[in-house]
Amino acid sequence: MVKGYMPAGRTVREILAALEDPVTPVNQPASWTSLRSEEEVIAFLRMTNAEPIRLLIVFHRPPGAAPVSPIPTGLEAWFPVDKFKPPLEYNDPIEDSDVVVRNITGVGRRRMPIKDHTFEERKYTLRERIARQQELLRTVKWTYRDKCPNAPIIDSDHEDFCYIRNLKRPKCNTGARIIKAHAVIPAGHQATTLNKAYDVGRIQSKVQGIAAAQFAWEQLNLAG
Repeated sequence: MVKGYMPAGRTVREILAALEDPVTPVNQPASWTSLRSEEEVIAFLRMTNAEPIRLLIVFHRPPGAAPVSPIPTGLEAWFPVDKFKPPLEYNDPIEDSDVVVRNITGVGRRRMPIKDHTFEERKYTLRERIARQQELLRTVKWTYRDKCPNAPIIDSDHEDFCYIRNLKRPKCNTGARIIKAHAVIPAGHQATTLNKAYDVGRIQSKVQGIAAAQFAWEQLNLAG
């Protein structure tokens, strides 16, 4: 983890690592540990409470070498400030293939890639997942049309679905609510059309339509 930043001809003797922030900037923290292997460094990065992470890397001194290695020209320190920051993570919704984790939480934690080729691999995996989900969505939609031919088909592809997508209090996140919300579309559509007739911009007209749909949604839920 550090060899790419070491002075030429030097090797690591020991790594001293702070487990918590020091009491003052100049005092060594009371809680610290000595790291002597890659595994110990990885374990330390997972459990340290210091912010920022503090490491003292001690080099072996070859015969005749100066007691202190000078910092390279143009640098403030031997190592970049963010070299040992914990990796970024993001929520990764679980697919049906991930049965065990899906049944427990429904969402997994994934580390953000840090190199060019790993970013490309992760993007490829996500594109493959999106393609599978899009194909599954098309299959479900066509089956829905076959099973419920008389139902109003207003889903994410329909231009009026924005009036449903943006509803809050309560949010439209169940099938029963989505079906119920079909009743507010005329109010949203009418408000949008009226604003356009008064030369209001297209985006602002749509915003007014969404607000009208939200008002109709609140009234509909008050009425039970």
